[in-house]
Amino acid sequence: MIASARMYEWVPSLTIAWTRLLTWVAARAGVPLELESEPTASVPLEAVWLRDDLGCVLMCGYPWAMRRDRPHLLAAPVPSPPRYAGRPVYVTDFVAREDGPHRTLEDTFGGTIAYSQEHSHSG
Repeated sequence: MIASARMYEWVPSLTIAWTRLLTWVAARAGVPLELESEPTASVPLEAVWLRDDLGCVLMCGYPWAMRRDRPHLLAAPVPSPPRYAGRPVYVTDFVAREDGPHRTLEDTFGGTIAYSQEHSHSG
């Protein structure tokens, strides 16, 4: 089975952090997991999410929900900041420059937005 957090590995320091965490999870669970480390360009992320050997994979809820043969959901991360109230809440944040003109969501209408993954509701 594989372990992967590739959706959240934007820079090498994050890859190192996720590798440490997933290695710890595998050891703690007593389950051997192969860390999926394919370069982003060689295997599309959505292809990783379609694999049959998902052991510990952090993935967006949208592609999981769209699968006919959904893997069994064993756990969902619970972020520690207070706004999540101890729940596995799914959110998207819009981030704008502090010195820019955008103060409300409506201020962004007609503008341009960037996102990280085409197959993700969170971005």
